[in-house]
Amino acid sequence: MSFYATLRSLIEEKIINDSQLNAESAFCEIVADYLEDSSLITEFTHSPYFKEVQGSKNLKIDGFSINENETVLSLFIASYDNINEESKLNLKDVETIFKQLYRVLNYVIRPNENELPKANVLSALSTEYHKGIKNNIVKIEFYLFTNCTSVNKKEVDASKIITKNDFDSDIDFNFRIYDIKELHRLHKSDQKLDIDVKDYYGKPINVLKPEIGSSSYGTAIAILPGEFLYRIYSDFGGRLLESNVRSFLSARVKVNQGIKYTLINAPEMFLAYNNGLCVTVSEIILNDDNSVQTFKNFQIVNGGQTTSSIYFATQDAKKTNNVVDLSRVNVMTKITEIRRNIDAVKIQSTIAENSNLQNAVKQSDLSSNEEYLINLHTCSKKFRNPTSNNYHYFERTRGQYQLEKNLSKNQSHFLNLFPTSQKIEKADLSILFYCAVGNVIEPFVSVQSAEKRYKLIRDQFESENKKIGEEYYVNMIGAFIFYKLLKSKYGQGKNAVGRIRKNVIAYSVALIQKYLSKSQKTLDFQTVWRNNGVEISETIIKEFLIYINQLLLQNLDDGRLDEACKKKDSWEKIVKKVDWGKIDSLIKFLPVCEMKKFKRSSSQDFDADIKYKLLIDEMNKMIHSAAKYKILHKRIQNEIETYKQDGMSLYSRRHLRLMVEHFRPNIKLMDYDPMTYNLYLLQCRNKNGEIIKKKFSDLKNKLDELYRVFNAIMKDELLELE
Repeated sequence: MSFYATLRSLIEEKIINDSQLNAESAFCEIVADYLEDSSLITEFTHSPYFKEVQGSKNLKIDGFSINENETVLSLFIASYDNINEESKLNLKDVETIFKQLYRVLNYVIRPNENELPKANVLSALSTEYHKGIKNNIVKIEFYLFTNCTSVNKKEVDASKIITKNDFDSDIDFNFRIYDIKELHRLHKSDQKLDIDVKDYYGKPINVLKPEIGSSSYGTAIAILPGEFLYRIYSDFGGRLLESNVRSFLSARVKVNQGIKYTLINAPEMFLAYNNGLCVTVSEIILNDDNSVQTFKNFQIVNGGQTTSSIYFATQDAKKTNNVVDLSRVNVMTKITEIRRNIDAVKIQSTIAENSNLQNAVKQSDLSSNEEYLINLHTCSKKFRNPTSNNYHYFERTRGQYQLEKNLSKNQSHFLNLFPTSQKIEKADLSILFYCAVGNVIEPFVSVQSAEKRYKLIRDQFESENKKIGEEYYVNMIGAFIFYKLLKSKYGQGKNAVGRIRKNVIAYSVALIQKYLSKSQKTLDFQTVWRNNGVEISETIIKEFLIYINQLLLQNLDDGRLDEACKKKDSWEKIVKKVDWGKIDSLIKFLPVCEMKKFKRSSSQDFDADIKYKLLIDEMNKMIHSAAKYKILHKRIQNEIETYKQDGMSLYSRRHLRLMVEHFRPNIKLMDYDPMTYNLYLLQCRNKNGEIIKKKFSDLKNKLDELYRVFNAIMKDELLELE
């Protein structure tokens, strides 16, 4: 299946889950989800607006985002072609589209008054711009999302789009394009960051590369100029930070005061005072004079605060008539060159663990394969809904559902078992945890950005994992069913109750739970699960949602309602102001039960019985024939034979051996006999059939590694199994 077809399938899936979306809106939300997952933006607010103006000076916007410390405003516009797979956007097309978005900034967001009704989300953005962020902004970014093939963003000349005043101002204006090729890379979580030095610095950058006698990695030392770091941070922002570390460095950029003082008052001493950076790359390409031409897949694993502080301190200085002379700033940098290998991420994470990070990061924090999420996924394959006779699918990694569907023997059978409308994502989990099923009721967390919620909920994974079992899982899915019910009744667009759906739904569920908790009760989500819903009239639900909508508007809307709803004191204010009689009237129609603690489940028993069996079953379902295994085997073999000698192979003999030992092909690859979980388990039993703990512990490590390698192979762009 081509990525274009995959994208259309994802759009259809999005529309099934929210019937009020059209194709372009669904496309926008999918791309925004990718960007949020990659920490490229903080939180996307969907705000479609179009105004036709004579003389081809139309206004158009599809969404916006404000980063958490309110220094970057991002505006988004989509160009979606629902008909032609081969569509292309030339430079003139791109400039025309960006001009439409720039006009929205000038005629809707920046003016003190505009023609939009107060209820419009863009009107709220305009108010927020003037009341809160106008004086903080250091960068405005314009994003173009398109399923066409587009010109490169480097060809876009900002001076042809924005006014001279903006071009010469202290604010950075950046233009970014995500076309079908870039979206494919995002979809495969393969967003390589290649930096051509000449695009960011006018002088040579040299590196010292000692020979260390290893084919798997190399090392280099460099002095990186402050101007170079400033410009790449301006262009790439948080993408420069290694993916795992990025999740744990606060998105709220706090400029280190010591760094700021040195930059302004003694920039030439920065090299002496600062610890420097630790960077990983996949390759350093050199020019003929041995200076650096390109850093391939550049990632900072230590020194993120240093880099961001150079950027933000320089921007702050402009506002106070100070000057940071970046030409005198240099930063010592250790560069590890990790070869083209599927173990690169694992090596990179290990480097991050052992680096002296400014923000302490525990080894457990850096695990990208959390047992809690795997166990939830396991439950989603085990517990079938008694009413609908199918399953809810918990997607622990983006694209997992789509991949499994595409590789299944019978897609219609897969969809019968796991309907698209019953997919639950990590983002859903973090919403529900703080407004419905967690230890505390904090809807002000549920309405934070997905990235921020996830950072907080990760701290709970270890304790929550001990509770996982059927009751725990069913309770979570029951909450999801109830949440989706309220969400659908609130609506979206012209027929919606209002414009603050996510806030109203989170606060509604939380208020119900808060009221019930006073009498040691809770919504009976297990009954909701068993019935696959709640029997209640639409009128009663809508009246309740309208009341909560008005409650938030009347008490929190100072022009920045979205921000207000994210604060603890706002929740406390709503708790004091709410008419509890309204909650009581609704609860009469809802299933309620006594509060109870979930029993602690034996983690080892859970793993032995379910988790690893599911992982092995998943692999065997994806490679469900000897023909598919032969494709996989040949791809690994060809890669090794082509690139092994120069150390640039994605795969090693060890990776191939893991696949052979599991799938057990014959010599000619015409037949295979894959291992099952029960066969693996036999290897751990003694003569009496009892599990030997040491062997089982070794088996778990082996299967974890097998599954990690298998998943990496599945992301190979040259592997064509479908």
